Amino acid sequence: MAKVLDVYLQRDLAGHLTQDAQGDVAFAYADSWLSNPQAIPLSHSLPLNRDEFPRKACGGFFSGILPEEGIRRLIARNLGISPRNDFAMLEQIGGECAGAVTFIHKGEALPELTPHYRELSNDELLAILRELPKRPLMAGDKEVRLSLAGAQNKMAMKIGGEYVFGKIGARHFEKFAEESKLAKPIVKRRVLELAEQLLSQLEITEYLSALKTLIKGRCERVMQKA
Repeated sequence: MAKVLDVYLQRDLAGHLTQDAQGDVAFAYADSWLSNPQAIPLSHSLPLNRDEFPRKACGGFFSGILPEEGIRRLIARNLGISPRNDFAMLEQIGGECAGAVTFIHKGEALPELTPHYRELSNDELLAILRELPKRPLMAGDKEVRLSLAGAQNKMAMKIGGEYVFGKIGARHFEKFAEESKLAKPIVKRRVLELAEQLLSQLEITEYLSALKTLIKGRCERVMQKA
């Protein structure tokens, strides 16, 4: 029996991603999207038309939305699926896409946008950081979900206008505080507290040596530039 995921672009239904009983996938635009004068293609490889795009045509686009290879294997292991099954992974974590494309089960209502933030204690944040090398996106944890942006090897979010973490200093966090309408002294104090606590915890956690070195170097750079 075929499985179908509704593919949304922003808040509009753009099409349907299908996996047949043999595991083959295909994509087709929704009629409502094709009749929308504001419609745009999901990518250059998927031009707007009524044809069904087979795996060869659509597979690259949908695979590219997912995390990179090493992280993908970890997520797949925690979810109990094959890392080569793009459809199964999109079915599980496609609602957490960092960009404009979202995947949900066919016929389900698109969740209402109710953005909110929950302040984490230092201990809660450190517990999440300890788990991330083993469980990217906190896969399998219903209480904590992280965006796919955080599952890439590259930094996906600017801080104070800067992407490269090694270049981030006090002025970037001050700009971040302004943009977030937060008090600069509070943001600076919080960043320094987390950097210091991360450094102290590295000696008692079981991170891989390379990851420990990376975190240590970045924490020290932040503290030096604060």
